Amino acid sequence: MRAVTSARLEQIRAKLSDLSRMQRTLDELLAHCVATGEVHPCPIIEALMANGGTA
Repeated sequence: MRAVTSARLEQIRAKLSDLSRMQRTLDELLAHCVATGEVHPCPIIEALMANGGTA
């Protein structure tokens, strides 16, 4: 039981780390995002599109 609990705890810590990294990235992008029109899209949209997202 201890091994299962330890493994699950490690999974949770890894997810928290990923979420923290995502939060920092989005915070940085949001800080730099300004309405610039179509010539220079918002960096949030650029980053999402570069990662295979859709707008």
